[in-house]
Amino acid sequence: MTDRMTRRTLLSLPVAAALRGDTDDDIKGLVNSAAEALRNHDERQFLAAFDPAMKGYRELAANVHGLLRDADVQASIEIQSVEMQSVEISTGQMNWTLDIAAHDLSAGSTKRQAKVTFRAERSGGKLRIVSFEPVSLFAPPHGREAWDAISGAAMDLQLASRRAEGREESYLPNLLGRFDRAMAGYSQLAANLEALTSIWVVEPALQLTSNEGGDDRRSLEIDWVMTLTSPLDGARSLRKEETVKCVVEKRGKRWLIVAFTPSELFAPPGP
Repeated sequence: MTDRMTRRTLLSLPVAAALRGDTDDDIKGLVNSAAEALRNHDERQFLAAFDPAMKGYRELAANVHGLLRDADVQASIEIQSVEMQSVEISTGQMNWTLDIAAHDLSAGSTKRQAKVTFRAERSGGKLRIVSFEPVSLFAPPHGREAWDAISGAAMDLQLASRRAEGREESYLPNLLGRFDRAMAGYSQLAANLEALTSIWVVEPALQLTSNEGGDDRRSLEIDWVMTLTSPLDGARSLRKEETVKCVVEKRGKRWLIVAFTPSELFAPPGP
């Protein structure tokens, strides 16, 4: 009796291993199909990998619709683990990396990485993902928000400079609030901006050349031009131009400038 049970156990092991191998290959094929759909802007093929009844499906569908509308996407996936709960059900973890190139230059390019937990089930011979976290992985990129923080600073600079004409200086606190007080050189930057906006009327013009990073921290490069006009003599004007490199971080719901080079751009010109 014992020998018979041992033989039965030994015979079942290759079968279980084969099932596991088939499941791994099937899941790999499923997620690779989803990655290919992202690359090809095929929203329908991408969603076909997921069960419409899964929690978060509507958010997933809305996210991927916005993502593929706004950007080109390349996805790479590393399957970390797969565990068979039964012949029909498996769970596991994957590492996803998305390289997102927005169609709008101001949104730039974004690298997004996430550790994903999933559950897959086979029903009617078809394998689908029935649980996937986080579905926010496929949300549209947020690079535009970082650019808005910089262009907002330029607008506040122009408004703050009106005090050189004797107008209110209420926009100077708004301007200084765009920068992280803990950033290197903040005190000198603040002193330069206060002096510049008290002497000159400033008209900035910005041309974005690159905007790269993740969803919470981004590096931007900008061709920054400023025309400075004396409020006492409208015929007297100066032009300052620099290639500016800055880093912007998301703090709660706000984006703050945490690095700005060269900060001497805002130093008032000598007499």
